[in-house]
Amino acid sequence: MTVAPKKKSTEKNKRRFQAVLPAKCKDICEDTKTRYPTKKIQKLIKRKKYLTLFNNKGPLLEPASQPAPFNVLKEQELESENLCRTRTVNMFPKAALNLVTGEPALIVNVPSYQQNLIYETCVDGDGKCVDKESRPYGFQTACKQKYNKVRLVSINSEGKLEHGKFFVPSTCVCSSYTFKR
Repeated sequence: MTVAPKKKSTEKNKRRFQAVLPAKCKDICEDTKTRYPTKKIQKLIKRKKYLTLFNNKGPLLEPASQPAPFNVLKEQELESENLCRTRTVNMFPKAALNLVTGEPALIVNVPSYQQNLIYETCVDGDGKCVDKESRPYGFQTACKQKYNKVRLVSINSEGKLEHGKFFVPSTCVCSSYTFKR
């Protein structure tokens, strides 16, 4: 007697762990359109074989607010100011676009195991930089969002915990450019 494989239940199980990003969310978000499997994730974590994935303490990404530990300009201190308006975001993401698979993935963020991200975003998107007077003639400026690749614990389509790679905003920088004729 031949037993047919359980293809439907496997497909259903895979869909159960696929994230659907809300329309308002680009790459990484605290919500998901699909039901977040908190209890399933907590059960996986209790098995203890996944505990080594959670060896990071504190935020996994945080913009540097302090200068580098060494002073390159030893003779003179320069006061710096960001020419783009920024907003600091403190997030515990639950879904993001996986860089390896190109698919949305569920990010592990349950009460006992949280992954905190702190980063800066551009307030004005690709808007102009604040200081209009100091740019050279013929140059335009624009604020550009910069990203880092970050490793986060996520749940794959088979319901297993793993490290995934995700783009996360890091900061907003003022770029200058000239129009080519």
